[in-house]
Amino acid sequence: MTPAGLLQMRHGLPLALLFAACTSTSPSRESTPPAGRPSAPLTGAAFFADVVSKVQAQSVDETSAERLGAAALKGLENLPPKGALRVTVEQKGGRLTHGESGSADAVLSLSWPSPAASTQIGEALDKAATFAVDRLGAQPPDVLDAMLRGLMAFDADGSYLGAAAYTALQSPGPSGSCGLEVVIRQGVLTVLSPITSGPAERAGLKAGDQIISIDGISTAGLGLPQVNALLSGKPGSRATLSLVRPEASAPREVVLTREIVPAATVERKMLGRVGYLRVHRLPQDAAARVTAALDALRSEGAQALVLDLRGCSGGLLTAAVEVTELFLEDRRLLTYTEGRSRNQNMRFSAHAKRATLDLRLAVLVDDRTAAGCEIIGAALQDWGRATLVGTRTAGRTTIQTVIPLDNGAAIRLTTARWFTPKGRSLAGRGLTPDTEVRPDEDPGRPLGSAEHDAQLRAAVDVVGKSSTR
Repeated sequence: MTPAGLLQMRHGLPLALLFAACTSTSPSRESTPPAGRPSAPLTGAAFFADVVSKVQAQSVDETSAERLGAAALKGLENLPPKGALRVTVEQKGGRLTHGESGSADAVLSLSWPSPAASTQIGEALDKAATFAVDRLGAQPPDVLDAMLRGLMAFDADGSYLGAAAYTALQSPGPSGSCGLEVVIRQGVLTVLSPITSGPAERAGLKAGDQIISIDGISTAGLGLPQVNALLSGKPGSRATLSLVRPEASAPREVVLTREIVPAATVERKMLGRVGYLRVHRLPQDAAARVTAALDALRSEGAQALVLDLRGCSGGLLTAAVEVTELFLEDRRLLTYTEGRSRNQNMRFSAHAKRATLDLRLAVLVDDRTAAGCEIIGAALQDWGRATLVGTRTAGRTTIQTVIPLDNGAAIRLTTARWFTPKGRSLAGRGLTPDTEVRPDEDPGRPLGSAEHDAQLRAAVDVVGKSSTR
């Protein structure tokens, strides 16, 4: 990737944070630009209006102030005690009801015009926040967090980063993790697997456990980026998870202490004359690690390669681009992005110093292959460089920007979408493999073991036959 491309990527913090990755990964440590931030803290209605206007200006999709206001109001329902505050959203406002008394002071009616200005929504949200503080005895920062988390629910791939989470994001060194790989199955947040020797594994969590809430926040309706933001935090901090195990009759609470959980980026081995290289995640140094693995496989006699992207749910855009260009000719278009702001429209082409072009290549994908790993698979498929084997991918094509707020927190907002070199959008559809192979029935099968992995056997067959010609 060219130096100019890196400069574009890092303009104003945006795209380097890109895709939500596993909770054990360390996010980008870009500095936050001070431009545009007020010299004195905003409060009340002005603060809410500022957040609404920032979202409206930068979101990849046009969003009305009324929709954002309604979403913020709904966030109040998550304040403890759960269900004490009920929110009814109406076309031009909303109604907040506390308890069952029915008294006039237990109800707050809010209204705004349609269309509404951000200042009008800000005034309504300020009244709602004051009502919640007075009726529930809640702390103002907790009310603010609940409303902003609710507001960001409009963005399926976005999230709200509380002050502690945002501080951890900016701090040097990796963030703490609960040591969990999770997936959303039939609308329920489900443990895919605890990471070996991590907090979750030591606490006895198992694949299939369903996570109902994190620190009192319901996981219903949350996307993986929002979940990962809740699970991550400063090493030593605690996360309280409410779990349901399918065979158990009642939920139970587990308290995990976040810590730095080492997680492999790549793993490699030889399968006869075929090199096998699995990418688990896409941190900043992913391309260097993939290059080292490729060199080792060559030295061991690899005549073909299987690149396994199954279960890799994202990472940095820079890393995705740099890994992709390891397998394509110079100047090939890898991906391009489009957003409502001009600085979100970018093109990325291959400029690798040493690309691997002589090895026959198959790429393994599944429904958990997402975001940055889909960029890799899509580019290799578009240019006819690899045969994709497995099942349809996740279809996550959004790019997020971290935008600081005046309360010391931040929002991770979807500001652009990426497209394949041939102009395909995979949103909601994903990549269709060239050779579709369903996984083995055993959900606990070890990926990368040819004996138990039908998809891997098919990929080895694809490249192995051609490498012997």
